[in-house]
Amino acid sequence: MSKRSLVFFIKDMLEAITKVERYLCGLTYENFAENDMVLDAVV
Repeated sequence: MSKRSLVFFIKDMLEAITKVERYLCGLTYENFAENDMVLDAVV
């Protein structure tokens, strides 16, 4: 396993969740599914 602390992995995950929430703000599922850039960023 990496020598990086688990705390840093958790912080990275929380940051990614925050970004996903920002990317999806105000989008319907249809808008999300049709927007390749947002879809790629979230996936």
